[in-house]
Amino acid sequence: VVFYEDLKLDTASEIKRISEFLGCSQTDQQISHIVSKTAFSTQKKSWKSKRLDEVSNLFEEMDFFRKGEIGDWVNHFTVTQNRIFDEVHRRRTEAWDDPVPFKFEIDL
Repeated sequence: VVFYEDLKLDTASEIKRISEFLGCSQTDQQISHIVSKTAFSTQKKSWKSKRLDEVSNLFEEMDFFRKGEIGDWVNHFTVTQNRIFDEVHRRRTEAWDDPVPFKFEIDL
């Protein structure tokens, strides 16, 4: 399982772990290149520049990326929405032998 929070905290280690899982180990230089190209700020900038050229005006005002910060979800979910999410998640995973826990925030 890959968590956004883990990618955010230690991108290089997570990329290496994913590469090993896929059976395609990467050099440190390749991992650094992947980290650079997949950084949130790089993706956000790339999306904005490509969006103007490739996407219709329908999405012109849409802010596809938010902040990319761990725990920012609390600024977008109401207490009620969070309760609903928790209940849906519980119902959908209760039969799993080893349910995947969500990480809602990171203790630094």
